[in-house]
Amino acid sequence: MFRLLVALALLLTLGACRALKNFDLIEIADAKAHNLAELHPREGRHAYVATLVGDVEYLLRQGLRGTGASAMAKDPGAIDVPETECLEALLALARFDATDERVASLQVLWACRVATECPWDLSRERAVRELGTAAVRLEVGPPAALAPDVTPDGAAAVGRALGRVMAALGEPEDADRGGADDLSAACDGLRALVLDVPGGRRVLFGLAQLLADPRREEGETELLREVQRATEVRCIAQTLATSLGDGSPRVRVAAVEAAVRSGGRGVLAILLDQLQREPSDEVSAAVLRLVAAEGLPRREEDIDPADFARARESLLAQLVRFAVEHPTGPVRVQAMLALTRVVGGGPESLRAEDWEDWWLARSAAGVSAPVPAGTGR
Repeated sequence: MFRLLVALALLLTLGACRALKNFDLIEIADAKAHNLAELHPREGRHAYVATLVGDVEYLLRQGLRGTGASAMAKDPGAIDVPETECLEALLALARFDATDERVASLQVLWACRVATECPWDLSRERAVRELGTAAVRLEVGPPAALAPDVTPDGAAAVGRALGRVMAALGEPEDADRGGADDLSAACDGLRALVLDVPGGRRVLFGLAQLLADPRREEGETELLREVQRATEVRCIAQTLATSLGDGSPRVRVAAVEAAVRSGGRGVLAILLDQLQREPSDEVSAAVLRLVAAEGLPRREEDIDPADFARARESLLAQLVRFAVEHPTGPVRVQAMLALTRVVGGGPESLRAEDWEDWWLARSAAGVSAPVPAGTGR
């Protein structure tokens, strides 16, 4: 075995690493995460000099770790187009099976980081779409940002909380294992942290290292997994909330679609209510397209019928304004398609004049727009 490792070290030393990167026969999620980390050394910047590795090369280098082989060291190389490398690594990581919870956590960690820190809008868009898929799987619900007056716990607090978890697990090796009760209390300490997205990523990274230890017992693994999943939910909810205000319209479109997938029609109603402030026709059309596809929210049992009717009228008025007054034709068309979906007895027309006449007539009569039969919308 040692001879094999020496031979592999020689191959790497002689420059075979470039060939290994280009001709991978296996796929390793950690290799993709390694490359993403190399490409994002600082927030808002791509690296133009980095140590990127292929999957086979990553596996060999991990196997050589601890042998003292000099091939473990690799000089960084020039990255001509880091944007492309970033997107390729992100897409490759997303292709892994999310039923593997360790891999799924890596996917969430890096999608959150790319969505909030990557300078390229194509990568941010892709990351947000991946988070939409993860949000459905984890039942995240509506996007949720930290309140402006809330101060998140910093790196030191996260480190202390992770340290208590390590102590309960008997880390380092010569420490006394605290037992299930101590570990449960330490995990509660992690849950109690006020985390922003960077803080959540620190927790996910630390938990990933602990879960990678083959000595973990089943009960310990389950406690750590529960905290991991809860942290993923918090990171996704906050990242989607942040991405709804991204400077790129294409990223905001992805965030709108992901938020509605995760939070349902209630989120869609909020987005429609705020649409007057949206400067991008692309985003406005996306929201209206979702209204046409999904409809407006149903009335919940605990909501007063009169309050629900007033809220629905306000949303219909918003749709009519976009159908009649918006300066862009495609947005007006999407608004009329949405109106056709959510009202009964409307003109079912793509002429703005028809919808304006309908709205004026029903307003003069003092009636509310009926809900299409059998839809509950």
